[in-house]
Amino acid sequence: MTDYDSINAINCSGLKLFEEAQAHYYYKYIAKTWEGEKSDAFRLGSFAHTMVLEPEKIDAEWRKVDPPLGKGKDAKPLKSGKDYDAWLETMTKDPNQKWYTTDEESEVLEWVKALKNHPAIQLLLEHPDRKIEKTLVAEWGEAEFVASDFKGRCDLIIPSRVS
Repeated sequence: MTDYDSINAINCSGLKLFEEAQAHYYYKYIAKTWEGEKSDAFRLGSFAHTMVLEPEKIDAEWRKVDPPLGKGKDAKPLKSGKDYDAWLETMTKDPNQKWYTTDEESEVLEWVKALKNHPAIQLLLEHPDRKIEKTLVAEWGEAEFVASDFKGRCDLIIPSRVS
């Protein structure tokens, strides 16, 4: 089995980064000294991806953590301020830590519900031949035809649709 990250080829994310900022591409993929910043949108997208395609991994890989509560009788989780900023800094120190808040969970559950109610998504998720295969890796490219080799990874495969 081929380890996706060990394949010496460019993927879609690398192409996008190269188009946006060649220096970032160099430091991330060539020098391997830059991890890049993972935004809240990226984190929530990853959480939604796991909830839709790999819900059995939520408890093992993700942690629900809420920001500190404000002051007062009907205190709610903080969304700004010094205490919130300190909490957020603590949460983002480890880029590999996967976490979400109760509010984010509610928002993502709405996204997941909308996705699962979409007819095209239902066909994919409920197909009898559906498989989740993180290990399937596709490589293509010939040195004489293109300047670089390319790689891609499939999250959802329906074998009857693959020719």
